Amino acid sequence: MNIIEYFIEKNTANVTMEFTVEEVNQYIRQVYVDINQNATLPGFRKGKAPLNVLKSRYSLADVQEDILKSMIKVAFNHFMQEKKDVQFIQYPYMKSVVPLQENKPYQIKMFADIYPQVTPTDIVGKEFEIEVSKTVVSIVQDKINALLETHATYSDLEKPERQDYAIIEYAYTETETMNGVKSPKTQMISLLNDSIQEGLNDKIMTMAVGEYLFYPLPETNDHPNRFVYVKVIGWKRKELPQLNQEFLDAIQSGKQLDAFMNEINRASEAEYNRLKNTATIETVLDYLVINSTFEDIPENLYNHYLEKQLADLENEITKMKLTWEKYLELTQQTEESLKKEMEPELIKQIKLDLLFRHFAMTHPELAPSEENVKQEAQLLHDRFQKEGHPYEMVKLENYMRENLNKGNIMDWLVKDVKTKIKPA
Repeated sequence: MNIIEYFIEKNTANVTMEFTVEEVNQYIRQVYVDINQNATLPGFRKGKAPLNVLKSRYSLADVQEDILKSMIKVAFNHFMQEKKDVQFIQYPYMKSVVPLQENKPYQIKMFADIYPQVTPTDIVGKEFEIEVSKTVVSIVQDKINALLETHATYSDLEKPERQDYAIIEYAYTETETMNGVKSPKTQMISLLNDSIQEGLNDKIMTMAVGEYLFYPLPETNDHPNRFVYVKVIGWKRKELPQLNQEFLDAIQSGKQLDAFMNEINRASEAEYNRLKNTATIETVLDYLVINSTFEDIPENLYNHYLEKQLADLENEITKMKLTWEKYLELTQQTEESLKKEMEPELIKQIKLDLLFRHFAMTHPELAPSEENVKQEAQLLHDRFQKEGHPYEMVKLENYMRENLNKGNIMDWLVKDVKTKIKPA
């Protein structure tokens, strides 16, 4: 068996492997030997039927699939061994099969997609303008507000203002009668936000305690007439405590105000730096994707990403108790338009992964230590075990190895880049 043709075209290796006459006949004989061991033919004991009898009962066309399975496996392994230096995306595949004949050489035409070559653009010395979603001051305020919110108190009101809250009873119904109201729920809602239905809060603010209404909802094919029943039970105003030493003592923080604020400031500074680092990484990666040079993305590689994306989406749709057809109907999509919509993000993700792969190969020093991989995989394994979702350790190690490697590459990419914050 030899490789008689090999060339690369558009990231696909085209290869033709040829088996000699002797090899072809040997594979044919072997499959008939295997059949003879298990076949029961009239007048012959099992395993004792002559070859010509077996051939008359089982034609070459009948057994060709079994013969080719053995030949293709050997051909694939031989090819992969010969081309160890080439980075293939997946195992070689065949697009067509030529009929097999005795006493004639046989050629197998195979294809194997090769990872596209990537030439990253240079980012050395380049200054990137980044956008950070929060300032240190706003993070400090968020942390203080979150603490005060947990200790907020609510007082009763006779009449509300927009910043206040309503205690309501509500239920969805298809009639405007109390007989249609089933199992109403009680909830406190902010009058600033329409949490139940747009425009409803404006109506609620005009109502008196004990008053109710049936508010019409937008029509749908399944529910042409639908309402939300709402009854006002009372009004509330939220009151936040003041951040002072008396408050800290009341919540038994065990801290002085100055020490507490220093703690908040340090935590906010660290959070701001994480946001800044994330924004830098995202900006640099976007720049690399747009400005680096990529060879054509093979169809098989793109389809692999597309199939995974569709499978993930289908899983989410199932969690929402919807069918695929119902989801397409609700989103006013066809499967083709949905795939088209996914295309830009899929191509971006493929290019990002190709960049990571390139950097991983050209900078092996960025690979995580096996000790670190095993340690992180064990933590993940223990967490999943507690949640009742055990995973194979090998898979978790592969997952952590890839993630840690990506993290090291991202840190390395942004280590020396210059940044300036985009004005708000």
